[in-house]
Amino acid sequence: MAVEAVADTGATDFDLATTVPPAPTGSISAPAEAIAVVTTLLAQAIGLAMQNVVSQQQALNTVNNAITAKALSLVLAAAGETPPKAWLDEVAALKPVDTTVQQLAALGGLAREFGLLPRP
Repeated sequence: MAVEAVADTGATDFDLATTVPPAPTGSISAPAEAIAVVTTLLAQAIGLAMQNVVSQQQALNTVNNAITAKALSLVLAAAGETPPKAWLDEVAALKPVDTTVQQLAALGGLAREFGLLPRP
């Protein structure tokens, strides 16, 4: 009975008439509803997948920064003394690379070039 009174006044907190489209009449009602549900679920799944990718990328960036910082501290510790300013300038000028391995290789190359690490 309360539902009929709400439907008559048209004033509700959650108005189904504006939030849910009316179901089509006839035999296409079930397939249309099924497609709508599948489309909604697909959109939700894509949204979750994108959130997961962003989260994993952020975690990977954090780990990469920690690895690079630790490698840099090891190079500085191996040098035993304050490294030359020219080496520090070269490290600061390194361009970002795609992988941590490439970054570490660039740091190692600079350290060897300036005599901070022995050559292999």
